[in-house]
Amino acid sequence: MLVSTGNDIDKRVMNWFQKQALKERRPFVFQSNEQWFGFGPPEFQQGVREKGHLLFEK
Repeated sequence: MLVSTGNDIDKRVMNWFQKQALKERRPFVFQSNEQWFGFGPPEFQQGVREKGHLLFEK
C-alpha cells in the first residue's frame, strides 16, 4: 500500500512500485488526491475492468 503524505507520490517512487508489481506479479493499492487506485499485473487490471468500478467503491 502506498499512501501520500500530503503531496503527490514522487514519480520515482511510483515507477519503482509499478516495476516491482509487474516483476513480482503482485498488485498494490495507492492513494492519490484522496482517491484510492490499484495497479498490478495484466490479470489484476483485467479483473478490475471487468468489475466496472473503482476499488473500494460499492
